[in-house]
This record gives sequence, C-alpha cells and structure tokens, in this order.
Amino acid sequence: MFDIAIVWDLPRGQTKNALLQGLLQQNNCSELIVLKEEKAFWDLPIYTRDSITKLGTAGIVRELVLRRGMKEPTVFALCMAATLYPEKFELEPMIAFLRKRFLTVQKMQAKGRANVVTAALQTHPRILQRMLGNTYRWTNELDHEIAAAELTALLKENEFQAPTKDDLKGLRE
Repeated sequence: MFDIAIVWDLPRGQTKNALLQGLLQQNNCSELIVLKEEKAFWDLPIYTRDSITKLGTAGIVRELVLRRGMKEPTVFALCMAATLYPEKFELEPMIAFLRKRFLTVQKMQAKGRANVVTAALQTHPRILQRMLGNTYRWTNELDHEIAAAELTALLKENEFQAPTKDDLKGLRE
C-alpha cells in the first residue's frame, strides 16, 4: 500500500484519472504525480542505453590526466586526438605543431617531445592507441566526445585556448 504514485509518463491511451482510479483500487493510492507534466522535468535529457553507457566514462579522462600530472601540451594533444577521432594523426606533425604552440615543448630534447604525446599510451585505460608506424588515434575504450569536452574544460581552467578547426586541419592525414 502506498499513498502517492510517481510515474514519468502516462501509459499510452490512459488518462491520469483512469490510472489513479486503478491505483486507488489496488493500493489505496490517493495521489498520482506525472513527472512529464511538471515544468521542472520538461528539459531533462532523454536517457537511452547508449547515453547512459557514455555517462559511465565521464570524469575518467580528467582523472587520468590529473593523476598522471600531464601538462598543458599533453592535454592539448589529447584534446586534438579526441576531436579528430576516428581519424588518426602522425606523431611528427603533432610534435611540430606542439613545438610552435608551446615554449616548453620547444625547449625539450627530441625524446622528451615525443613523450608529450606518447605518455597517454601508458595510462589504464589507454587514452591513445598506436596504429601503424608513428600513427596514433584516440582509443575506442573512452568516449571521444565526452573526453574532448573534459579536456577543453581543463585547458580553459588553466587559461589555455582549446584546439581550433585550423589547428585540427594541419594534423589530418
């Protein structure tokens, strides 16, 4: 027995009064709240199995980046990789781009510059995956759209500009 019933929406072809009558007879329910009729619930996102699965990856990329102490050049490169997905990128053009964009990368030795990008191969789950040769791509284990949003937010929090369409154009194969 319950006094109040809360439903998201009315079953097809049934009125609120008819449903309330049935609930009253079955459970002594005296009030029925239909959330879809309440203004506070009008603009909620529609959840599907796919969107709920994507929500499971929210925050993971941010946590990995912060836990590994990745600096802005790495975050920028990862943001570009997530935005480019499913396209791949070559390591050398990415490093050349980062050298122009970040003074810290410009001052590094060659091996250190490569580590700016390849550090993402050592996370669990992996953020990047190596393809053929020196070609890399965002992993298919983490949703690239959520990751791009998280990485963009991290860049903005640290007062860096997110990658632009022109930035991405230079990396496309």
